[in-house]
Amino acid sequence: MSADPFLAVQGEVTQQLKEVERMQASYLRAAGSSREAAGAALGALLAEVEQDLDDLTGTIAAVAANPARFKISDAEIERRRTFVRSSRQVVASSKAELEWGGGSGGVQSPPAASGGARGARSAEREGLLGGSPSAKRKDGGGGGRQQRAAAATDAALAQHGQQQQQVLRQQDESLDSLQNAVGRLKQMGQTIGDELETQNHMLDGMEGQVDAAANAMSTLKAKMKQLANNKEGGKLCAIAALSATLFVLMYLVVND
Repeated sequence: MSADPFLAVQGEVTQQLKEVERMQASYLRAAGSSREAAGAALGALLAEVEQDLDDLTGTIAAVAANPARFKISDAEIERRRTFVRSSRQVVASSKAELEWGGGSGGVQSPPAASGGARGARSAEREGLLGGSPSAKRKDGGGGGRQQRAAAATDAALAQHGQQQQQVLRQQDESLDSLQNAVGRLKQMGQTIGDELETQNHMLDGMEGQVDAAANAMSTLKAKMKQLANNKEGGKLCAIAALSATLFVLMYLVVND
């Protein structure tokens, strides 16, 4: 993924602040003409850092005014503002130290630059703030960085759009899979319900058969009791026949 132009300049500012810290330590150790020269160099660097921070502030304002275009969250915008504020505090502290030490008459503006250097500086700012194509063409020496920044921004936006489309496709696929799973669960529930209904019908039929067999056995027991009270031999034969019939019925019920 292409680098964010803000992050590129942020890295430069971070390196500049480290250089400010180193130069400030050298300034405090120096004396006489060396101290004056160190103070002048430090003042020029601080002024350059302030210009970079102004450029970053402009990009933050542009992004905050049109967040839909740049696709940058409010939390990221606030993080960038925090970086600019903390960097300005470091610069202000160094300027106060420089003015208190009486280095070279306070912080100076950057030394006069050639036309190409001024063009590069202008291109840097235009690249961060999204300058017009005509401005880019007019800026001869510094157009390269502006074009790279614009290209990096466009590539970052395109990459972000592709990632969003990929996420949407994955979400659609997940929803389709979930819908299919719900359909299968519904079908399984219907099948289980039909099976339970069939089992209930079978149990009802078996209950009727058991009741019929119980009634038949009660009738046979009553008849056998009557025959047992009768001492005639013919009735004993009838008891035996009824007993055999009872066993047959029991066998049929058990094996049904």
